[in-house]
Amino acid sequence: MHSLNSLQVKKIFIPTLIFVFSVSIALAANTQGNGESNRGDEQGQQQDADNNEEAGNQGQVVAPAPTGVELVQEQQQVQAQQQNQNQVQVQQQVQNPEGTIGMQVQQQTRARNTEQLQTMIQEKNQEMNQELKSFDNEDKQKIYQNQNKVRAAVHTLLSAEDLIGGIGPKVSEIAQQFNNSVEKTIKAEEKIQNRNSITRFFFGGDKDAAGEIKQEANQNQERIQELKQLRDNCDCQQEVEEVISQQIQNIEQEQNRLQQLAQEQINKKGLFGWLFGWL
Repeated sequence: MHSLNSLQVKKIFIPTLIFVFSVSIALAANTQGNGESNRGDEQGQQQDADNNEEAGNQGQVVAPAPTGVELVQEQQQVQAQQQNQNQVQVQQQVQNPEGTIGMQVQQQTRARNTEQLQTMIQEKNQEMNQELKSFDNEDKQKIYQNQNKVRAAVHTLLSAEDLIGGIGPKVSEIAQQFNNSVEKTIKAEEKIQNRNSITRFFFGGDKDAAGEIKQEANQNQERIQELKQLRDNCDCQQEVEEVISQQIQNIEQEQNRLQQLAQEQINKKGLFGWLFGWL
């Protein structure tokens, strides 16, 4: 067997080397192409995700973070709501420019202890005394001076709601009923006082106003009895119970006066009343 000479070896080796080198270059190029393709796909997916997120954000409004001023306002609103939980509404009678009696709603804070309750009673009495001084008509002053007993009692009962245990809400409800009643009786009593002398001479007393006063006084007597029963079941301090008893007594005295006033008006017949009564 003949050995290969150097010329034949070169003819075989050089083409083989070229082939291997070409294959290596081709493989390297293919690998690089696949890597760039993968990176391109990843970038494309990320771009699609970004586009989808942007499109979704365009469909909804993103609420801005609250500022420091807004946070302070929110805290003030929360505090105001908490304070309102310890308040009740009470109606106070006031005189409007036309001279008639209307009802004004204001916020009344409940007393936390007996000392504060006594202070609130004194302040209410001072307020009503100032109101009396503002009236030029003596008859009107007398009407309010008498009926202020009920108005003061209403204020006291509402203020004491947190001091009288479980009966508090019911007592406040009755107090509101007294408050509505005193508005009606004040108007009716003013109507009696404003009745001119000629009408009184011929027709006597104001029977309609007297009937309304009598009706309210009778209903208030029923409320007084209910209030007394609640007081007897009061789970409260003796001092508070005494305050409630005093207010009940004041209301009761005023109802007795109103009943007497109504009866006097009914008994006043006037000239026509006497004539037709005699005939």
